[in-house]
Amino acid sequence: MRWMGRRLDSSKIFPAGHAGLAARFVMLRDGITVRVIETVGADPAAPPVLLLSGWGTSAYLWRRNLLPLAAARLRPIAVELKGQGLSDIPTDPREYTLESLSRHVLDVLDALHVERAMLAGLSLGGGIAARVALLAPERVERLALLSSVGLGRVHLVHLAGLLPEMLVAPLTPHLARRSLFELALRWAYGTLGHPTAADVDQYFVHSEDPAFARSLWSLVRRVDWRMLRADELRRLEMPVLAIFGTRDRIVSPHHVGELVRQLPRGELVLIEGAGHACAEEAPEAVNRALVDFLVA
Repeated sequence: MRWMGRRLDSSKIFPAGHAGLAARFVMLRDGITVRVIETVGADPAAPPVLLLSGWGTSAYLWRRNLLPLAAARLRPIAVELKGQGLSDIPTDPREYTLESLSRHVLDVLDALHVERAMLAGLSLGGGIAARVALLAPERVERLALLSSVGLGRVHLVHLAGLLPEMLVAPLTPHLARRSLFELALRWAYGTLGHPTAADVDQYFVHSEDPAFARSLWSLVRRVDWRMLRADELRRLEMPVLAIFGTRDRIVSPHHVGELVRQLPRGELVLIEGAGHACAEEAPEAVNRALVDFLVA
């Protein structure tokens, strides 16, 4: 539908135009196919770092982080989880709970033949990464949580979840407007930068499949968006780094310091002026913090 806005030609979808990066598809044991972005010529013996994106995004989120992490002799792998990017989009709403998504990440690790990895997740990706670490701590070496669900109160999502399913479900395909994607992306930035038209195009292109919008609504209704409890924080015994922007308007950074202090081996980096999309808006600060933490 033309009113929804233009979409990129498939040949221009990330990582197209980004030298040193390549995409491939990986089949999981349950038959789901996921797309991963890796650095060209990555050392298979380098410590693997799985990068998990947030609600409604794709591996494009990590475009400014992959090569700097590889330069630090790490093996970064940006994963488009089920429902994201060009990965498969299951239609069963039960696929979009934190438990299901956490087990999905473990299946991704198995398919990549990675026994133990460092996990870095932004927003919902951080919430998923934390749940993976609680579910299978033996598989997680270190945990980096950026603007992470579980470490702050998520604004508006609870109100959206109260809307009747029978009212919203028929409308979800009509929410795939480029203007809404642009508004959401602008809301995710703070004062250090701003999204470009090309950025909007990269995120909007994946909305072409009507199942994409339905999967986003399933996430809103079925994900547990609450903050981690004290007992859960104490169980995260691996080193944990939290990175938040002080201007995050989506996941509030107000309680993050208090929660990080309850982690056995936690540390916090606050980026003044950055918003929710800190990995995109303040890549130098984020890369510096990640490298210092992951190669320690």
